[in-house]
Amino acid sequence: MDPSSSCSRWLIAIKAFEKAALKSADPSKFSDDESQLEADLTLMKQEAKAITDVIGCESELDERYLKEMLRYGRSKLHCVSSMLGGIAS
Repeated sequence: MDPSSSCSRWLIAIKAFEKAALKSADPSKFSDDESQLEADLTLMKQEAKAITDVIGCESELDERYLKEMLRYGRSKLHCVSSMLGGIAS
């Protein structure tokens, strides 16, 4: 897997989101509580760092990917947008 490609970065961000949500004090509210966004982002950064260390990537994941995952929380907007984009094209 090429850690510099966009697809790899999104995969790492998704996995970091999933792992951080499981470790959250209240997984059902992970990324949906506005007051906890900074704490959620910190937890996601730690998980993303652990993943990049395992795959041997020397650079850290750009924070923009993690913030995008937190922006919509559990709404699955990315999946719906992907499907609709495929249909439209």
